[in-house]
Amino acid sequence: DAVWPPYITPTGGITSIVAQQIIAAGSPSLRRAISYLELINAGSVGTEVVVLDGASTILYRCYLAAGVSRIIRPELPFFGSYGNALQIQVLTATTLYAYIQGFNSN
Repeated sequence: DAVWPPYITPTGGITSIVAQQIIAAGSPSLRRAISYLELINAGSVGTEVVVLDGASTILYRCYLAAGVSRIIRPELPFFGSYGNALQIQVLTATTLYAYIQGFNSN
């Protein structure tokens, strides 16, 4: 299984409620998996954070209060579907920083 380059939020963080791509879709024979997430809510309001398999299937959801950070090391990686991209989204506009590591699996 090949490790993909880590996702690091752009300068200024995620400030829109529009989903942001973590990693593009792979070939139809590959699944993307997430093995580590570090999330920091630097905004002044709390928000739900979701990690999406494709456009709508939620792989992970958590609430981050304003000024809170969380490290997630799942015992079993979060696996997306074959050939799907992975995305991250905040459900309330805030400033989220994320560092995400993962790998490809057949």
